[in-house]
Amino acid sequence: METLTVESPIPTASSPVPTACLNDSLETSSKARLVSKRVAHHEESPSLDNILSLTNRFDDIFGVSTSSDDIIGVEADVSNMETYISGVRPIGTKWVLKNKKDERGIIIRNKARLVAQRHTQEEGIDYDEVFAPVARIEAIRLFLAYASFMAFTVYQMDVKSAFLYGTIGEEVYVMQPLGFHDPDYPAKVYKVEKAMYGLHQAPRAWYGTLSKYLLKNGFQRVP
Repeated sequence: METLTVESPIPTASSPVPTACLNDSLETSSKARLVSKRVAHHEESPSLDNILSLTNRFDDIFGVSTSSDDIIGVEADVSNMETYISGVRPIGTKWVLKNKKDERGIIIRNKARLVAQRHTQEEGIDYDEVFAPVARIEAIRLFLAYASFMAFTVYQMDVKSAFLYGTIGEEVYVMQPLGFHDPDYPAKVYKVEKAMYGLHQAPRAWYGTLSKYLLKNGFQRVP
């Protein structure tokens, strides 16, 4: 069992950018993010902000989101792996890397998100409906103007890794992520239990999940 540790200190202008590293030590500090899994040897592993773990921090989601606010140890569960299914083409995955900067332009965190390569999805097979309503900028401006006129207090919120909460109805399989190939099961694929970034149906799945939550908590849908 190898340990993939991503150190996440807040760097200064002269400090190096934190990177991911493989080591054999099981000792971790309280400031380290830890992901335990048998992995094949790779010369480089991405730093992890959102990492798919095959079980789920939110009970049944396919992916796990980590941030500097959450110190999480994730151990992969191979029970979610499936043998190759005839007639179903697994979707490829790709790591998208990004540096997060503060207001001074200094890099404060490395981010990595595992996304599905949706250009390989086939309509009617991998997904059906993809439409999701989005507020127009005119509606937002009108709302803010009215709130200002009425002296309302307006709150803004952000849901981290929002798309990972959405539930999908289709049966979708993805290939093992780069850097996390299991040498004991090289031919197996992962079954996606909830939406992940990159899937065509991810925006609609998140809208459906959010709508149910808001209606359940007393909000009303305006026609």
